[in-house]
Amino acid sequence: FWTGIGGLAGGAAYKAANTADSMIGHRTPKYEAFGRAAALFDDRINLPASRLTGLLIVLAAILVKGADPRNAWQVMRRDARKHRSPNAGWPEAAMAGALGL
Repeated sequence: FWTGIGGLAGGAAYKAANTADSMIGHRTPKYEAFGRAAALFDDRINLPASRLTGLLIVLAAILVKGADPRNAWQVMRRDARKHRSPNAGWPEAAMAGALGL
């Protein structure tokens, strides 16, 4: 997503933030101050892509026989924020709704 928006520099900046979250974004006393900042920043930069992915799943459900795009939209809107991750819930809820789970 960020490579498409910002080219190579955007992709590299995203990867750096994502790697920082992976390496120090854990909730341990050693990394609490820096790790929390890295994790929150990573959450924020993934907001647009996660929501776009959820929307694309809803739109894809229109093209798939047996999928339910209306339910995908409703479940995504209802359940996405219930996920522990601020980003993972959007595509997961949309897919669950599309599949009728």
